[in-house]
Amino acid sequence: MRMAVRNLKPGARKATAGSRKPAPPRSLRILMIASEAQPFSKTGGLADVATALPKALGRLGHDVTLITPRYRGIADGPIVDRLSLEVAGHRFTANLIEAELGGARPAEAEGRRRPRVLLLDCPELYDRSGIYYDERGDYADNAVRFAFLSAAAVDWASQKDDPFDIVHSHDWQGGLAPIYAKALAVPRVPKVPTVFTIHNLAYQGVFEKSWVPRLGLSWPEFTIEYRFGTSVYTIVVRQPGDGINGDAEVSVDGVALDTPHVQLVDDGRKHEVVVKSPASSARVTAAAPAGEH
Repeated sequence: MRMAVRNLKPGARKATAGSRKPAPPRSLRILMIASEAQPFSKTGGLADVATALPKALGRLGHDVTLITPRYRGIADGPIVDRLSLEVAGHRFTANLIEAELGGARPAEAEGRRRPRVLLLDCPELYDRSGIYYDERGDYADNAVRFAFLSAAAVDWASQKDDPFDIVHSHDWQGGLAPIYAKALAVPRVPKVPTVFTIHNLAYQGVFEKSWVPRLGLSWPEFTIEYRFGTSVYTIVVRQPGDGINGDAEVSVDGVALDTPHVQLVDDGRKHEVVVKSPASSARVTAAAPAGEH
């Protein structure tokens, strides 16, 4: 058997798939929204993550801007922007104050980027003795306080000439950011991907349903899309005043179920949406497609 021999230049090395360096990942502009962040405010682990994650992403070369409220006692700083936004029928004005995130590397050093921190300064909402509550309990307007945090951050970002690639919000206080990002989308940034991270499921931000329309939301936006294998089931919850009578209406793939409670059951072999009410219960079951057990 004859073998073909190719002469390589001295020092040359035959390229192989394994020896090729992967292309460096694209640097992303990330807007992060959190109700607390070290060293400015802290009640739990969220504050630690909201500080550590932007630093870690900055070390990877990503451009992160964190927006968090300026609560009472947080030092003042240079105002970089002002905004005015109506939430729940009231117009709030606020300043965005530049702040330093302690321990972050110098900007642009060795391909790393220093995270930018903007404090949302709205004394009407955040200049209080506590972050979420005082000695009398939770603040009655917490729904407005943190809806404004999400809406203000997204509204400010939507007006920037250099658009953000991702909006990442944290816990229930930032839970409305994905909805507001969709509602406030501008033509040049029609669909910004959003990430919503839950750090503590025990705190869910439960409020009276009357807040939904007051915060500029609609009941059809409360839609759950549940995936089971290659099948997708859509659960829609509607409320009185949205074209129906009576109590909450739940529909699963077009089947109306009169109850306010939905439970998803998935044991790997079948998918069940169990709907319960004080008087009765209904069940919609779908078998898993072949090969997806």
